Amino acid sequence: MKKSSIWIELSALLIISGGIFFGVKSISKREVKSPLTISKKSQKKIGEVLRDGIFAKNPEIKNRIVVKSVKRIYNRLKKKISKPAHKYDIYVVKSSTINAVTLPGGVIIVFSKVD
Repeated sequence: MKKSSIWIELSALLIISGGIFFGVKSISKREVKSPLTISKKSQKKIGEVLRDGIFAKNPEIKNRIVVKSVKRIYNRLKKKISKPAHKYDIYVVKSSTINAVTLPGGVIIVFSKVD
């Protein structure tokens, strides 16, 4: 590769890097608004509807030991959140898989094989 072509490529890389840096910097200064804003009340309602749909297929676990264990984990995680967006409601349901989901409006559902 010729010396001049290396300098051309390095110059191009420098120009592109500078453009990306200053472009991102200017974008981050602007306030970007979401095109769709849903009120907290609507989010709560959506979460409740989805929760009820999950409850229709997966019975809620009422075992105090299981629920207490999940809430203990949640309380440890909650300490790391500086400003929570919602008051979270946590549910544990019986399932053939182990998983968890957060629904709109602060609904957290943990899927457990343990009942």
